[in-house]
Amino acid sequence: MPSWRMHVTWENKILGFSMLMVDEFIDFPKDYLDTARVKEAVISCVGDLGKLDYYVKCMSMHDAWREAGCVFYYYILKKYGLRGLRVAVLHAIMDLLAMNISSIGVADIVTFDHVDSFFDTIARYDFIPSDLLFLRKAVKNNLTNIVEDIMREKNLFKFLGKIDPRSVVKITVYYNPAVWSINDSDIQKGLEEYYRKIYGDSNIAKLLVSSIKDHYKRLAEGFHRIKALLREASNLDVEVEYVNILDLEPEEAERIVVKTWEIALMTRVSTKYSNKHNVAEFDMDHRVLDLPDGYLLIVKYRDGSEMFYPHYIKRSGISKRIKVSAEDFLASLLLG
Repeated sequence: MPSWRMHVTWENKILGFSMLMVDEFIDFPKDYLDTARVKEAVISCVGDLGKLDYYVKCMSMHDAWREAGCVFYYYILKKYGLRGLRVAVLHAIMDLLAMNISSIGVADIVTFDHVDSFFDTIARYDFIPSDLLFLRKAVKNNLTNIVEDIMREKNLFKFLGKIDPRSVVKITVYYNPAVWSINDSDIQKGLEEYYRKIYGDSNIAKLLVSSIKDHYKRLAEGFHRIKALLREASNLDVEVEYVNILDLEPEEAERIVVKTWEIALMTRVSTKYSNKHNVAEFDMDHRVLDLPDGYLLIVKYRDGSEMFYPHYIKRSGISKRIKVSAEDFLASLLLG
């Protein structure tokens, strides 16, 4: 299925907003299911509470939209509102496309038929507002690009394969405090704290923050998705430790960068996202760790091997480096 990163990307492109909480519910409903809401949805859609247990079971499963139908969409509407319903419909159609596109990633007439059949079905639910069905046209208009994105991600997951959670001992997450929360004031506070440590001057820190806050807002949203996946990983008995990079001594920070180089040499991946820059760098002048993505995961396996995320790989016939993010790794872990 498409990653949350892809869902959020297309939600923002088509809807103009995203709601990760809805994506989280669809993929991991057991953690969030409100049985009282399910009962309300069953009364409205089915009218027979004798089937309540069946629908509670359906709604507890990954991608409940496939089995629960009307009950699923009614639940989403009442729980998350119209915006949440829009996100859920787009999430479901992208999952449907991922299940049915051809192996070479072509959006053919059959793919269009899947889109039409899906929207014809939900249009029969009387609580679905007519203006929401504009998504049919929006999805078709973007179908080629959506399919290309899905296939690109599918090919990456084939490269990664499924990872058995039992093979992972620990995930250490190093993060910049500016990405810990998606709240604007917390992002600003984290940035000021980071640059105050670098320059020792609050005024310089505040001046810098104003020019890069939007960039860190996007990084924080990405890290928020990663934390949600890490919560699921911890439910599989994988130890997860978070480390604020400002709590590191300079020697510790430098050792982390050296570790990424050592792992890269052993595994033949790259630390570089450009010719000059790495996924983790040690600022020699100010003695702090710099993480361009706002975070770095180091994964330790039971056999003693380690890997870091994000990292980059080179594939034959492709000049551009391919990024393997923490989301890619965690998706493979949760599928394992």
